[in-house]
Amino acid sequence: MGAAVYAVWLLLIAGAIAAAFGAIPALAVAVLMPLAAIAGLFAIERETAVLDTVRSWMLLRHARHHSRARLKETRTELAAVLDEIYEWLSAETRAPADGRTPN
Repeated sequence: MGAAVYAVWLLLIAGAIAAAFGAIPALAVAVLMPLAAIAGLFAIERETAVLDTVRSWMLLRHARHHSRARLKETRTELAAVLDEIYEWLSAETRAPADGRTPN
């Protein structure tokens, strides 16, 4: 349903441009308008991510010492797990291929 509404909306705008300025500008609008919409969507998503990051930082700044200590402990545990996974994957890559059989 949304795609149909978008297509009709785009055709109405392109038709208005065609009536006012001709077929070439209408074609340009029909091609460039979706690209501008995608660029705008990416910009909005980026700004939303920035606002979320700022909000998180502000909340962390005002968090109690105990809360910050728990977050640091969780971060340390996560880093240790990621290091173990990296070592396991590195060992798999370095293992000789002669002893392994393909699936």
